[in-house]
Amino acid sequence: MAVAQSEKNMVMFKNNLEEKYFTNMTISYTNTHFKILRLFSATLLLSLFVNIGYSTKTFAATSTWDFSTSGDYTFDSSTIEVTSGNGALKAKSDWYNISWPYRKTLTIDADQVGTGGVTDFPVYVDLATDADISTNARADRGDLVFTSSDGTTKLAHDIDRFTQVTDDGIWTWYNDPRAVRSGNRTFIGYLSEAGNVTIAQFDHTSRVWSTFTLKGASQVDDHNNPAIAILPSGRIAVFYAQHNGNAYYRVSTNANDISAWGSEINLLTATGMSASWSYVNPHVMDDGTTYLFWRMDVAGGYYSKATSENDLIAGTWQAGKQYISANDRPYMKFSSDGTRIHMIATDGHPDVNPSNSVYYMKLENGNFYKVDGTLIISEATVFAGSPVTTAEMDKVYDGSGANGRGWTWDVHYDDNNYPVIAYVAWPGSTNTSAPDSRYRYARWDGSAWVDNEITPGGGAFGITTGNSLSYLQPFYNGGVVIDSDNPSIVYTSRQQNTSEWIIEKWTTADNGLSWTSETIKSSGFNIRPYSVRNATSGAELSLLWVNPKRYVGYVDFRGTIETLTTGAVQTLNVATDVHVRVPTISSSANTALYVYYGNMDATEQASPQSVRSGKYAHLNHQSHGASTKVGTAKTYVGGTTKGESFNGLNISGDSKLTIMAWVNASGGYIVNSWHSISVVSGVIFRIVSGTLNGFIRTSSGTSLGGNFPGATYTADTWQHVALVYDKDDGGLKAYHNGVISPTSYPSTEAFSSNSSRIFTIGYSTHADTNWLVGSLDEVAILSETALSAADILTVYNNQNSTSTFYSLASEETLYHSSQPTVTPSSALSVTSLSGFTESANTNGGAIKYQLSNDDGTTWYWYDDGWTTTSSGYSETNTATEINSNISSFPIGNGQFVFKAYLNSDGTQLVQLSEINVTYSNEQPSSDPTPVNTSVNTSGGHSRQRAIDLGLIPQPIDTQVVTPTNSTPIETSQTQNQLKGPFTKTLRYKMVDPNVRRLQIFLNQDPDTRLDEKRAGSPGKETDFFGPKTRAAVIRFQEKYGKDILSPWNLFRGTGYIGETTLAKINELISKTAE
Repeated sequence: MAVAQSEKNMVMFKNNLEEKYFTNMTISYTNTHFKILRLFSATLLLSLFVNIGYSTKTFAATSTWDFSTSGDYTFDSSTIEVTSGNGALKAKSDWYNISWPYRKTLTIDADQVGTGGVTDFPVYVDLATDADISTNARADRGDLVFTSSDGTTKLAHDIDRFTQVTDDGIWTWYNDPRAVRSGNRTFIGYLSEAGNVTIAQFDHTSRVWSTFTLKGASQVDDHNNPAIAILPSGRIAVFYAQHNGNAYYRVSTNANDISAWGSEINLLTATGMSASWSYVNPHVMDDGTTYLFWRMDVAGGYYSKATSENDLIAGTWQAGKQYISANDRPYMKFSSDGTRIHMIATDGHPDVNPSNSVYYMKLENGNFYKVDGTLIISEATVFAGSPVTTAEMDKVYDGSGANGRGWTWDVHYDDNNYPVIAYVAWPGSTNTSAPDSRYRYARWDGSAWVDNEITPGGGAFGITTGNSLSYLQPFYNGGVVIDSDNPSIVYTSRQQNTSEWIIEKWTTADNGLSWTSETIKSSGFNIRPYSVRNATSGAELSLLWVNPKRYVGYVDFRGTIETLTTGAVQTLNVATDVHVRVPTISSSANTALYVYYGNMDATEQASPQSVRSGKYAHLNHQSHGASTKVGTAKTYVGGTTKGESFNGLNISGDSKLTIMAWVNASGGYIVNSWHSISVVSGVIFRIVSGTLNGFIRTSSGTSLGGNFPGATYTADTWQHVALVYDKDDGGLKAYHNGVISPTSYPSTEAFSSNSSRIFTIGYSTHADTNWLVGSLDEVAILSETALSAADILTVYNNQNSTSTFYSLASEETLYHSSQPTVTPSSALSVTSLSGFTESANTNGGAIKYQLSNDDGTTWYWYDDGWTTTSSGYSETNTATEINSNISSFPIGNGQFVFKAYLNSDGTQLVQLSEINVTYSNEQPSSDPTPVNTSVNTSGGHSRQRAIDLGLIPQPIDTQVVTPTNSTPIETSQTQNQLKGPFTKTLRYKMVDPNVRRLQIFLNQDPDTRLDEKRAGSPGKETDFFGPKTRAAVIRFQEKYGKDILSPWNLFRGTGYIGETTLAKINELISKTAE
């Protein structure tokens, strides 16, 4: 009776609770009620009911598997690990670094290695035809990593990138703009060795280079490089003049494209001027007027203008007029923002003006002004025949002072449109000697010029003449240029020694009072830097410079134009040629290496100095895109293409020397440092009458060497040749295609070396009849190194046929892609099921399941009904699919367990964090035992039983929430996701469903797509705002900069989704919907 009364009382209590707290719950569920409900947790209520004798036949619970204890699960430990609350795919144990998702095994054939093996050998690896690396490695191959056979010990390697705009181009610094970024393309003008006026075009999306010769050779003179103007329609006008000669221009047929051009227009005719032009400088203004400035020999600065694009295309210009006069021919530089033109000038050339000074004025609204706005003269007066004199301009730098004569290099402007000037001064110089240049920086601060030194720049760069360096142009130093995107940055070419000028970046935070530096190009001969107009600072192709391979003066030269961006831009379409330094390669057993790739965020991994140290210290890959043997080669055409010089190559020792090259020529010099028969040092290596020929001078002055008749040379086919001197091992020897010549020239004398020796490739400075006619590749000049017969044979075999020398295995991935499984070790007893949810991070992969009702003996999947499986992953379901159909799962004997398949393409880390199963378990009705309220922790999981006695629902704060599904979103879903406006600001590292919507939106446009195949790519969007999302947002902001960035006076994207970005996104979505 007492029990019956208690049951009656509890039913009344139950009804009261339902009426008071759970009718219209969302309305009446107050904070006070919430506290009361929390007081009556499921466990406490059950305890209360049991204590008063209340019993029930059924209970429902949610069971959670949290992967905290590995012993609670069954899995293959070689493919899966259970740790830190995750059941996840396991990275392979011998993997270099988990940031690299791919690798291949490279196996060197021992039969291709010289007897006894080789050490510290630079293995040539050609990756051009490997489809996997082409698909999954970075375009610049900067992510490549090579390791030894243990998979983790990193090996040094270099990449034959050849970061050149052209292998045959040069410029002076007074024709500008030399290079311009317009939209998605960069245009670069230069002059070839033969005097061809050329423009190059690089498409930053397609990665394709194009060139067009605007005018064939008419005058070989580096003063004649073209200047580029982008017209209002997007068409390109290119202007070019001879040095003190005629001048012309052409206009492209189409916008932003160099493939077709209109006829050449003669500027002398168009402007009514005579010859004697030099240094053309066009500037297109916002109103469509194009100004053209040039110098008329010693007469001063002249200019003209075409008042519209149509006039320019038609060749209609105002009559040219002198706008500036000086004591001598002034050297002028210009910069324009579209509304005004800043200009600087000198009195003349520094070699005839001991007090050469630097002056400034600007042209604005039809008048010439000083920097403070003081009117100098009107354009009308100038066109009437009264030019400005330098005395009327602002004198920025006085060349009569202690710092010596000056010369102009660059002018730009800051955010206030105040001018910024970079120039050079030479303290202690004379008309014929200027060994000490000083780069200087002058900036108008609104009331005065602030003028300071940046850094010493060194002397004039050397000019190859015979066996010495002469200075025919004493004021030709390396140069300084202002960053066109940030005038607080300048780039300098600074002398290090007689043969090296390095490129450096200098930054000031205080208008030039102090500077910090960063090396951009640390070695080689690099001069005349240029900051590409309209390019973002530090971006691809934003900085260019000249590397003169030969410079005997401004009418005898050959140069390359190189770029800041390592590897992304080059003569080759992609970087495919690699040299890996392998410590030991056996001739008795194959040698295995690994090559890793696919880390798109890796810093540059190549280390060329490490590869080229030791016995392979000087390699010249001949990076010129001609007919090739190894990577790219260089073609020499007798006296037309005169070869290259290596000034001051340090032959540090005196007992050993090796020269190697691939040659495809009829004959001539390969390498030479014997520039005069009277010089008692040097080396000659050449082909004479089809025979290898080599000499060295010994320390006693003996000319050692001659022909090597056993090394038969066949003209005009690729062959490998080597010349080796070793005073301790046989003297002078030669090799042909890896085989030693039977002829040698013994000596035990030292080799006569010279640390300032000039080595030339493809020619000799004193033997004009012996220019090489043909091609060279992989030229090596190895100081204090006598390569062995095994070394040279191995070099030949390696470079002659890479496919024979080594093999590349199939692609491996970081994680296993065999869909390994993880299963709880013990079953859960159930009588019915009502929920199945997961918490997981698939990173673009997937997790699918099979279920069992008999502790793993029989497995089921849902296929229009629950069906037993006969295979593995192909018969599985997602957690969402199982959750939708779990209530109809056959209970069988009630021993429930799941099997999770972790599916990855091998690069995706698939992690399962939690499985939640909601179930019931019916107790026998005749069982007099009270309900067990303890928490059962057996079976490999924790069981938090929220007892449902029909009295209260599951508490809100303990409900199990199904995580966001990471499977690809179908097209219809994508469109639905983009319905409605974006209203929430988003930022880096945020996790939010709106981030997925944002990624879906960005992926609609190829310009802003996050990725093509990995996480974040179309169909693989996530809720995480990571680096890819931020980069894509920045591209979007800069693409629509006028609407998004300009209102905030910004020029570069921020990666933050704020007011103007949201407005633009919603505008575009709205247009799409319409």
